[in-house]
Amino acid sequence: AGDIGIGTSSPEARLDVNGSLRARGNTILDGSLTVGGATVLNGTLGVAKPATFADAVTVVGLLRANGGITTNTLAATTSVTTPLLTNAGTLTLAATGTAPTIIASTAGIERLRVTAGGRVGINTLSDANTGAALQVNTGADATVGLLVRGNSATQTADLLQVVRGNGSTVLSVDERGSLTLLPYGTAAGTTNELRFATLAAGQYVGFRAPNAAASNLIWTLPSADGAGGNVLATNGDGVLSWINPLTAASGWTVIGNASTNSGGALGAVPTDGSNFLGTLDNTDLRVVTGNRVRAIFTAGGQFQTNDVAIGGGSINGTAIGNVNPSTGAFTTVDATTSVTTPLLQGSGLQVSASAGDLSLRAIGNVIGYAGGSERFRIVGSGVNAGNVGIGNNAPTNRLDVTGTFRATGATTIGGALTASSGITTTTLNASGAVTLGGGTANGVAYLNGSKVLTTGSALTFDGTNLATTGTATATKLIPTGGTAVGNGMYLPATNTLAFSTNGAERLRIDATGQVGIGMTPGRTLDVTGTFGVTGASTLTGAATLGSTLSVTGTTTLSALGGVVNTSLTGLDRVVMTGSTGQLSQLSTSSFIGATAWALVGNAGTNAASNFLGTTDAVDLAIRTNNAERVRVLGSGANAGFVGIGVAAPTAL
Repeated sequence: AGDIGIGTSSPEARLDVNGSLRARGNTILDGSLTVGGATVLNGTLGVAKPATFADAVTVVGLLRANGGITTNTLAATTSVTTPLLTNAGTLTLAATGTAPTIIASTAGIERLRVTAGGRVGINTLSDANTGAALQVNTGADATVGLLVRGNSATQTADLLQVVRGNGSTVLSVDERGSLTLLPYGTAAGTTNELRFATLAAGQYVGFRAPNAAASNLIWTLPSADGAGGNVLATNGDGVLSWINPLTAASGWTVIGNASTNSGGALGAVPTDGSNFLGTLDNTDLRVVTGNRVRAIFTAGGQFQTNDVAIGGGSINGTAIGNVNPSTGAFTTVDATTSVTTPLLQGSGLQVSASAGDLSLRAIGNVIGYAGGSERFRIVGSGVNAGNVGIGNNAPTNRLDVTGTFRATGATTIGGALTASSGITTTTLNASGAVTLGGGTANGVAYLNGSKVLTTGSALTFDGTNLATTGTATATKLIPTGGTAVGNGMYLPATNTLAFSTNGAERLRIDATGQVGIGMTPGRTLDVTGTFGVTGASTLTGAATLGSTLSVTGTTTLSALGGVVNTSLTGLDRVVMTGSTGQLSQLSTSSFIGATAWALVGNAGTNAASNFLGTTDAVDLAIRTNNAERVRVLGSGANAGFVGIGVAAPTAL
């Protein structure tokens, strides 16, 4: 009741118009609107509920529908400054016809086109030259063709993904801009590829990831180009650098090299253009097999090895491998059989070397021949085992010499010495009796003009003094008394020995073995005055210096300040001062481990007190290749912020 029908006798709404409807003024509808024919709107039409137009709608003014608008054709015949359509719900634009297209334009220029097939073009005039689902042409006022921007600074979702028709993602760009190519399948060999096309159609080169990796890995490229022929190599931590490749032209291959050049005499610098295996600096060359060092060529030219097996050939033209002696032959020997060589005879011989020593071991005697005759013998068994005979083959003493015997340096005899003729020597020390073949009874032994030790009266002993014949200042031995007289040796106190020159004491040795030079000793060695060491010296006990210590030679400090450490060898030691000013020695590794971070790591550290960093308000910088890579700020509002590749980080 109350419905009005125009052109219909059965109205179904308050106003039901069967035909065209024109509204010349603004119209507000509180309910829904359904139009079956064409609609022309010159003013404003507001619909509180959905509006449905079955035919074309021409809008000159403003069409507003809070419940949504559905139409087949929508056109604006005039330019307006308000949105063409606004709604609080859904806007549906539908184009019909044989090739329906939705086009959006501004300033008379097409900006957006949606084709009947669903392809979208931005700033495109036509889709005739593209089969892309989305084509973006840069406009005249645009600086970027396509921009994908995150929604916030803390975004964690990807900025862009490329998804296959089966729903699997094959390419993504994360919030940092990192590009990831994902596998396009699950089977082996389906990791994706990065391809670089060539000029030839269908050709390309590229890279792909392995099926699996132990961990994530990124390779960092070098900062500069390499030299000609260089190749990229990794340091094991993903940092790449340029190196010379190992080829037959640049290195020794495992199958050998051909057409190499040799040059340079032994011990000399190799000639230009020569090829060799070795080092260019003062470093040893080590040969390793089975992960063990087997041989060392030292920087000084020595060859060191634990074992040498020679199966034949020659050395300097001399044959190797003979088992019988022959003139000039180099003969190998077997320690398990009896052999005869030009140098040694025995019933078994073992030759070995250790730490620079040469050891000769024989089951029987060791006999040395020269000129076809035996020259020396070392007895190997029996009561005389270990005795050495020179000139005889049955030595009865540790050293039994038949013939003359000469010692050009200091000689010490541990037992009695019996000489059947004159003895020529520089220094002779004997712990037992020295028996001379002749001399004067009760005489004193002395060296005659021919430097032969003999007896006679050149020295006199009056029961108190032993002195040379001459004046009161002549050399004397005064075994009693407490005053230095003349030049000589005397006993100033019980169990004390002193030496004097020019009537003054110069040196004293007390009963405990302490030595004083120019003073009464209170230590093992006490010196009044300057003390010089011009050669190599070793201090094995505590040392107290009253003034400057000048060393012109080599000085070895085995123990200083009462600190002794005999377990350190080689060059692995440093000398440092303690709290009392005493010197002590410490191994280099212990010194560095206690005060610094070692290149091979530290043990026994305390996380509460040991750290890498600064103790003042100064930044900490970490470098590689002398270029800063990481910086931790030490002061200011950003203190503690970490920058990687950034010198002034503004965030953690």
